[in-house]
Amino acid sequence: LYRSVSLELEDADNDPRTNERLLLDAYEGEAPPALVRKMWAYGRYLFMSGTAAAEDAEPFGLYGLWGGDYRLVWSHNMANENIQMMYWHAHVGGLGELVTPLFRYYEGLMDVFRENARKLYGCRGIYIPAGSTPGIGVPNQIVPVILNWTGAAGWLSRHYYEHFRYTGDLQFLRETALPFMLEALRFYEDFLVTDANGVYKMYPSVSPENTPLNYMPSDGKPLAHPMPTAINATMDIAILKELLKSLIEANQKAGSEDPEAEKEWNRMLTHLPAYKLNKDGAISEWIHPAFEDRYAHRHLSHLYPVFPGQEVTRESDPNMFGAFETAVHRREMGAQSGWSLAHMAALYARLGDGDASLNCLDILSRSSLLPNLFTLHNDWRGMGVSLQMPAAPVQLDANMGWVN
Repeated sequence: LYRSVSLELEDADNDPRTNERLLLDAYEGEAPPALVRKMWAYGRYLFMSGTAAAEDAEPFGLYGLWGGDYRLVWSHNMANENIQMMYWHAHVGGLGELVTPLFRYYEGLMDVFRENARKLYGCRGIYIPAGSTPGIGVPNQIVPVILNWTGAAGWLSRHYYEHFRYTGDLQFLRETALPFMLEALRFYEDFLVTDANGVYKMYPSVSPENTPLNYMPSDGKPLAHPMPTAINATMDIAILKELLKSLIEANQKAGSEDPEAEKEWNRMLTHLPAYKLNKDGAISEWIHPAFEDRYAHRHLSHLYPVFPGQEVTRESDPNMFGAFETAVHRREMGAQSGWSLAHMAALYARLGDGDASLNCLDILSRSSLLPNLFTLHNDWRGMGVSLQMPAAPVQLDANMGWVN
């Protein structure tokens, strides 16, 4: 597995510096090529150590196998960013067989997810809470900005369909991926409403875990999540659009003869609201006009159509692609966390800006990297270049994001 892919970077293999020296140089400002390659190899090593293709294996968690007896801060699988980031690299790096525990984990909680959808929203299908743990699929984080986010099942559907696209496994598509995707869609079919123009209006709708600028406290006092919900978050619309398009394609690949279903899914696509540009020419985080963009935030959820999605490309829609590019540039670096810097690096790579991508890894290594090469949630050295918190918890999602 470890040799399933190789990486060569200029000067990386012939660098005589010790690990300590490489890290000290990174702390001074830039991650040397040898450290960049080492982090890539180390992240793959952690991933292969922290999960397995075995029937009883758990998916790779925020702390891998290395939580020990510590009282861990976020000891759960978080599906509004983190668990997805842990798996972005897997198929690309030839580790697709290690993705199956992710599917088994969520499949094992489907009855609970159906009950969640029915009890919380009166809907069919499944509602997957952002945070879950083995055997516990009921919502256990009562923060409204978490509880009101409904996009987990749709986002995870992407991983199911990507697994088929990489493996070509029709049995997996028919027996596992399509049923999961259909359950995710059933929720939306009951959850969506239309406005006076026949356009879908989605609410509660949350752009994890951000609050519109015009709903932030006016007195400037820090408050983590003042906004319990919004309307038509860009990410929610993007996830639903991707799910519908994937279902249409998957249905055909699986040989399912259900033209009426495909007709309905195509009809739903025509009722989705268009993405909106704000006054700065950037893609808006909320399509509904009542909400103003807030750039000082670590999540990059509204950029889903460019990454991890592939809906908007420079070739398919250069003007819209430019609006997403502007939105990335507008995000304030001082508000970023360890994992969000890894996400931003991937976004810049998708945008074709290698220098900006490497700069994100430089800042990540300068502020959120321990001497043992574990990544942290935020700046532990007081460098003032990214998110500041009293503590800096270990989170291995940025390790995996670096690999991607």
